[in-house]
Amino acid sequence: MTFYITIIYALAKLFRSSFVPITASIYINDAPHPDDILMLCETIVLFRLKEKLKEEEELFFLLIDIMRSPQVFKAICGDSIKTSKQKVE
Repeated sequence: MTFYITIIYALAKLFRSSFVPITASIYINDAPHPDDILMLCETIVLFRLKEKLKEEEELFFLLIDIMRSPQVFKAICGDSIKTSKQKVE
């Protein structure tokens, strides 16, 4: 009985993951202008390669603060809602 329940649970989990999107990442995937966030990530990598760990840590925590706040993320990347003026163009 436990074996069959495990099989059903695994199949249901696979089915759900293939058809239901991860809602927590939608605002990241649909960002219209993520260039500034990408530049911040690249800067973090550069500081890591140059072994400037203090600056890397500061930028990493800045990135964490940005990603935790959807309002700040929208202010940096722009709003993904299309206005009627944008639909016409």
